Amino acid sequence: MKRIILAALVGVLVSGLAVKAEEMTPLKDFSRSNSTTGKDDSALYIFYRCTALLTVMMALSPPDAVSKVLEPRMYKFMAVTIKLQSEIAGMSREKAKERVLKTLEPIGLKYTEAANKNYVNRGHYTEGPLIDGDLKLCGELISK
Repeated sequence: MKRIILAALVGVLVSGLAVKAEEMTPLKDFSRSNSTTGKDDSALYIFYRCTALLTVMMALSPPDAVSKVLEPRMYKFMAVTIKLQSEIAGMSREKAKERVLKTLEPIGLKYTEAANKNYVNRGHYTEGPLIDGDLKLCGELISK
């Protein structure tokens, strides 16, 4: 079941719909200007972004990197995002899961556009201020 949800999410996120990546503030800047207690809307937004970013990176990475590194991290972020959504909105885990999957789509599309733009301009998906910086911040969060 996890694989079906993952496949559907990755498919939606890399489908190529036009979204402006420039609309997203790098997470480093967002976290500087929005204090968080760890269980509030700002924290939830950061976890949404990290989940979407790792899902997009999974779609753009070789299979061995996905299964060994990215997939476990993405599932950790997904679990925390669902838990926070449930607690903050006072909804069941199932409803929270539905909302998370629906909300990840537009965020993932923005990251997909940014990754494609990076590739065209620099020859690498991750080199660029939005994705590179966000990956670093998400990496710091997952290591805690």
